[in-house]
Amino acid sequence: MNNSLTSYGQYLVTPKYAKKGFKVALFVGTVIFLINHGAALTQGKMTPQRWLSGILSYSVPYFVSIHGQWSVAKKNKSEKEIVSHVEELTINR
Repeated sequence: MNNSLTSYGQYLVTPKYAKKGFKVALFVGTVIFLINHGAALTQGKMTPQRWLSGILSYSVPYFVSIHGQWSVAKKNKSEKEIVSHVEELTINR
């Protein structure tokens, strides 16, 4: 578990994954922000609590995007290890 958290944490700041995560966060976060806070923003009624919520509108899609990329990479690594192990067993027969 601890190793998984470390691995996920590394993905959060790896440029290759962060770039895609940023793009997703920008698009999805903007849509969520406008749905939840668009009226308050245009009416000048943004409170500190709303701004905090607005930040989360961008943060959550970023973390979800990175998690998706991390999960796929982890799954692909596991599948490659299984195939390699099966090939090794086949060769050693």
